[in-house]
Amino acid sequence: MQMRSSHDLELEEDCGTSKLERKFAGLVPNPTLEPLLHVNQGLMRFLPSSRLTAEEALDMLGNLQE
Repeated sequence: MQMRSSHDLELEEDCGTSKLERKFAGLVPNPTLEPLLHVNQGLMRFLPSSRLTAEEALDMLGNLQE
């Protein structure tokens, strides 16, 4: 099994931000929604064993409201 995807959203060396971070910044200009980026990153990890579970993602979102 491959350990990486050819469509990986890893950091690009020239700018220090991932493709996902750049797209998120362009599409979601509201800074209060920035914590959603971390939830998305956790849910989109390539290896299923390293992805956030739905419960973990909801916990992260619940912690934001407190």
